[in-house]
Amino acid sequence: MKLVIFGATGLSGQRLVMQALEAGHEVLAIARSTEKFLPEIMNHPFFKHANANIFSSETLVPHLQGADAVLSCLGVYPSLKWLPGCKLDFYLPSMQAIVAAMKEAKVRRLIVMTVWCTEYNSHYPFYAKAIWTYALGRLIYDFRDMEKMIEAESAFIDYTIVRPPILTPKSRSDLTGENDKKDDPIDVAEGVFIVPGKSFSQANISRSMVAAFMLKCLFDEGTKGKSFAICRK
Repeated sequence: MKLVIFGATGLSGQRLVMQALEAGHEVLAIARSTEKFLPEIMNHPFFKHANANIFSSETLVPHLQGADAVLSCLGVYPSLKWLPGCKLDFYLPSMQAIVAAMKEAKVRRLIVMTVWCTEYNSHYPFYAKAIWTYALGRLIYDFRDMEKMIEAESAFIDYTIVRPPILTPKSRSDLTGENDKKDDPIDVAEGVFIVPGKSFSQANISRSMVAAFMLKCLFDEGTKGKSFAICRK
């Protein structure tokens, strides 16, 4: 398949790109620079990259034409804009541009990584309320608005929303280490915003496990138009 991947230079995005290449897919990474890519990605014959404005659908359309699917691991670094009461406009406007470009380029399949707790529920365990609802603040609201926008485009986009909790590893130095296994079993909960019954110590998953699940969804028709909270088993 021909895949276009956004957020490809991040810790999760690089695992997604690498696994896609290992599976024999052609990958076009939309990235501002190539400095962060691992050498094995840059030197892979099926890998290409392009610099494009992710907030402009017009600049994205040419890169999406002929693609079979779009996958996104877009993310932003922590800042004061995450705090409650502050304004963060990243996930919604960027995904609006991506979806508009997909519609213009006639690409239907979209798989997006977001996060747990994008909808508030009084039954969340305390740690979930504290970390996601408060600590992540405005980030959650921006993710929530993005998810709702994607769901509203279901007539044109075959989406799958993937919601992981705390991601490991935290640095590039451990991208192939003990905390980055991809084949360990995971728990999957459909249509909810948190995997029920998980303690704080269980609320984590490796980035490679998330990437593997996203790629698995590509070939599972039953995941279209659905969302999944996932977690290490």
